[in-house]
Amino acid sequence: LATFYGAGAKQARIDLVVDRQSRIVFHAIGCEFALRFVSMYKNLGTQTCIGCNNSAEVYSRGAIIKTESSRLRSKVLAPSAISLKSKTNILQAYLFSKGTFHCCTWETMPPPLYKKFHHAIIGCYRDITNNKQYDNVYSDDHIVYEYKLICPMTLIRLARIQLLLRMLRKAPAFLLQLMMDIS
Repeated sequence: LATFYGAGAKQARIDLVVDRQSRIVFHAIGCEFALRFVSMYKNLGTQTCIGCNNSAEVYSRGAIIKTESSRLRSKVLAPSAISLKSKTNILQAYLFSKGTFHCCTWETMPPPLYKKFHHAIIGCYRDITNNKQYDNVYSDDHIVYEYKLICPMTLIRLARIQLLLRMLRKAPAFLLQLMMDIS
């Protein structure tokens, strides 16, 4: 996916699509590679396209977090015999695995969109700590700090760092060269 901005953006887009047939050829590690550009890309259920945002993805992920974690909270985390630390560990394991699945590929979210994602996760935190939404005594930041929970934005940042580390671990030579060239 390539996005063009500023003066000459239209001509650059025409050059890429028409003249270069939506691909750029480059040389790395003694080989020739063709980097193809598309207007829409779908991977593991996450759809990314030029000119559209990921709001549908974030809204659906927030709804999934709320509904799936409500079943988890009612059946697994509801018994009072389970310590708060165990409840927190179970919920955060869910959030790291299924709750934030593929969020590492999301673009930077505008504040209203991030707020939707943030409230889905904070709602789960409030439920396990018995600080419901109508309780105005504790702010979201206070709950995260008091119970040593992970901030929703930190979950996204961790996922992005993990994606980078997976790329570096696999370390295809042309990808490393490309990363060095653009850094």
